Amino acid sequence: MKSRITIILILLSSNLFTQELLRFKVIDAVSKDALAYAHIFNLTKDNGTLTNLAGECAIDADLSDSIRISFLGYTTLDLTVEHTKYDIIELNPSSNLLSEVTIKPDKEDLYDIILQSKKLLEQNQNNTTAKAFLLVNSTEDSSPVEFTQLYYTAQIENGSIKELNFKNGSSYLRPNDQQGYFLNLNISKAFSLYDVVKNNKSLPVNPLQLSKRKMKKIYKLEKIALNDQYLKIKFTSQNSKTNYFSGFIWLDSKDFSMIKLELVGDNKNKLFKPIGRTQIDDFKYQISYNFRKVDQVNLISHITLDYDTNLWSIKDRTIVTEAILYITNYENYYHLPHFSFQSSISDYRAISLIPDSIIFNRLSKDNYFLLSKNQTENLEELKIYGEKFKSSIFGNKLFEHNYVNWSNDRIFMKKTKKMLDRPDMRNVEARIDRYGFKSDNLKISTKLYLDLEESDNEILIETCTFLDTYESFNHLNDDVNLQAYVNIYFDLAEVYRLKFLSSIDPARMNRLEIVKRYNEINHELEKQQLTLQEDSFGGENILKLKSWNDYIFNEIEIDNFQLMNIVIE
Repeated sequence: MKSRITIILILLSSNLFTQELLRFKVIDAVSKDALAYAHIFNLTKDNGTLTNLAGECAIDADLSDSIRISFLGYTTLDLTVEHTKYDIIELNPSSNLLSEVTIKPDKEDLYDIILQSKKLLEQNQNNTTAKAFLLVNSTEDSSPVEFTQLYYTAQIENGSIKELNFKNGSSYLRPNDQQGYFLNLNISKAFSLYDVVKNNKSLPVNPLQLSKRKMKKIYKLEKIALNDQYLKIKFTSQNSKTNYFSGFIWLDSKDFSMIKLELVGDNKNKLFKPIGRTQIDDFKYQISYNFRKVDQVNLISHITLDYDTNLWSIKDRTIVTEAILYITNYENYYHLPHFSFQSSISDYRAISLIPDSIIFNRLSKDNYFLLSKNQTENLEELKIYGEKFKSSIFGNKLFEHNYVNWSNDRIFMKKTKKMLDRPDMRNVEARIDRYGFKSDNLKISTKLYLDLEESDNEILIETCTFLDTYESFNHLNDDVNLQAYVNIYFDLAEVYRLKFLSSIDPARMNRLEIVKRYNEINHELEKQQLTLQEDSFGGENILKLKSWNDYIFNEIEIDNFQLMNIVIE
């Protein structure tokens, strides 16, 4: 019996197949080099995308739409779709000479200008919610070892990512010669922990985080370029041994709003840590915050992280990683799964929880962020010679998992020797010592996972049933009666998941109605599990447990008594 079910409803509409994707490549008009991560914006439909590493892009556009193409250091180009049939579009580099710009910042003014830019960031980006897409591509000695695609609802503040809430994702990994894996275990933290205008003592400092007095003491500023589009400032720490970034700031030359912040660092501060016996011999990285102006407000567009490192475990390894976090939509956000992820959960643990996702396939079509030829080849190679990350394959190799997905396989809850390290466990221990309540000696925590995605054309629903091993514990004897009780308790949750699916009609119910029914089912499940506990806690009343066993068998054809060799005489 399958433990994961996907419901797909496709509502055909008159405009379902009328959308067209405009595809082209953007290059430098002089050097003919591809321009990676150029902004492509449909002025008519108010939607946009970025070019990939090869300068290629695809965007939803009709023949009458107007498209704007912009890239830092190049002259912005506006064109109408019907008037261009070019597969390649060239952008001209902008001059670094001062045009009709009245500002002439001298060396001393640069500190005040950076403070003004900081003030604009704090004013313009406050508690914004948006859709975000994260792509991570890692190679070892030029061979692909990791390819990860993740979707989040992002909370944005002060031009920084305040929080990334996991929606969906997929990852492929390839073992090395020692049958080990390289993976960026929680790379989203690299984007969500760093605030570009607020200092965090454990992270490197940049000029935007300092007062003018401290900035002048720590940083040397240098004007690199100034024209009618941007002012480029180089900042260098005057003490290379301290925890300070060096890099570049690009500002709008008219109002000093942020265009780009480039941070260059190494691993002197031990920001990046390998697991196991692996050691980092060398680590150099570059983080780039990129912004685009919308209605006179500069919004963060994307963040890139590129690093290369030499690792030593059994042999020397050279790893190169490119990652981009792209804010795909400021007008909307993803409805998150109805499941409480622990705050410390890593990207990979979240990936392993979700069902084999048709929702992921749907999301991957929404942002039209094209993979480059090299990225596509890496992904296809990993699909052939690597493995798609799932807890059933990797759980025992990489980390213990807090969640067990329901299946026909039976689970066994062993007697634990000591209490779990949880804030509320001291009170539980005290109650056991004082009163000897048996109910304090066994806890089984089950959860129903629900995720859905809707649009004008379809509704996707995915569910599964989990046992939360972090919240569960057993201090009773682990005999067969208890094991039957544990499995019946877990099975009961799966029964109600199936009841939920049979009780909804996506053709007639909207998202809120489906969620309401999901909450009702959870409430009904809690009442039934409580009744099961009262009837036969831990399997003590075997006759009453037998009636629950019969109920489970009638619903999902699993006979726990037979599987546990329990015979009632």
